[in-house]
Amino acid sequence: MVDERARVLRADGFSCQTLYAAGMSMGPALLGSGYVSGVALTIAAVFGRIAGREAASHVPLF
Repeated sequence: MVDERARVLRADGFSCQTLYAAGMSMGPALLGSGYVSGVALTIAAVFGRIAGREAASHVPLF
Protein backbone atom coordinates (compact mmCIF):
# COMPACT_ATOMS: atom_id res chain seq x y z
CA MET A 1 0.00 0.00 0.00
CA VAL A 2 1.00 3.59 -0.56
CA ASP A 3 -0.24 6.97 0.59
CA GLU A 4 -1.25 9.95 -1.55
CA ARG A 5 2.40 11.03 -1.81
CA ALA A 6 3.44 7.59 -3.20
CA ARG A 7 5.27 6.70 0.03
CA VAL A 8 5.26 3.01 0.92
CA LEU A 9 3.15 2.22 3.99
CA ARG A 10 4.56 -0.08 6.63
CA ALA A 11 2.59 -2.86 8.33
CA ASP A 12 1.92 -0.59 11.30
CA GLY A 13 0.22 1.98 9.03
CA PHE A 14 2.97 4.60 9.11
CA SER A 15 4.70 5.66 5.89
CA CYS A 16 8.37 5.25 5.06
CA GLN A 17 9.63 8.81 4.65
CA THR A 18 12.12 8.08 1.84
CA LEU A 19 10.75 4.93 0.16
CA TYR A 20 8.46 5.57 -2.79
CA ALA A 21 6.51 3.23 -5.07
CA ALA A 22 6.15 3.89 -8.78
CA GLY A 23 6.00 2.12 -12.11
CA MET A 24 4.12 -0.99 -13.16
CA SER A 25 4.08 -2.35 -9.61
CA MET A 26 1.39 0.22 -8.81
CA GLY A 27 -1.15 -1.27 -11.29
CA PRO A 28 -1.93 -4.47 -9.40
CA ALA A 29 -1.55 -2.64 -6.08
CA LEU A 30 -4.46 -0.35 -6.93
CA LEU A 31 -6.57 -2.45 -9.29
CA GLY A 32 -6.13 -6.03 -8.07
CA SER A 33 -5.28 -9.05 -10.19
CA GLY A 34 -7.44 -8.36 -13.26
CA TYR A 35 -6.37 -4.99 -14.63
CA VAL A 36 -6.27 -3.44 -18.08
CA SER A 37 -2.72 -2.61 -19.18
CA GLY A 38 -3.61 0.88 -20.45
CA VAL A 39 -5.01 1.79 -17.08
CA ALA A 40 -1.96 0.32 -15.37
CA LEU A 41 0.34 2.41 -17.59
CA THR A 42 -1.58 5.55 -16.64
CA ILE A 43 -1.28 4.68 -12.95
CA ALA A 44 2.45 4.02 -13.45
CA ALA A 45 2.93 7.42 -15.10
CA VAL A 46 0.95 9.32 -12.48
CA PHE A 47 2.62 7.68 -9.49
CA GLY A 48 6.02 7.91 -11.20
CA ARG A 49 5.60 11.67 -11.42
CA ILE A 50 4.39 11.93 -7.82
CA ALA A 51 7.21 9.71 -6.51
CA GLY A 52 9.83 11.60 -8.54
CA ARG A 53 8.64 14.97 -7.25
CA GLU A 54 8.58 13.73 -3.66
CA ALA A 55 12.02 12.10 -3.91
CA ALA A 56 13.48 15.27 -5.44
CA SER A 57 12.21 17.26 -2.48
CA HIS A 58 14.79 15.46 -0.28
CA VAL A 59 17.75 16.65 -2.37
CA PRO A 60 19.50 19.64 -0.83
CA LEU A 61 19.85 22.72 -3.03
CA PHE A 62 23.32 24.22 -3.24
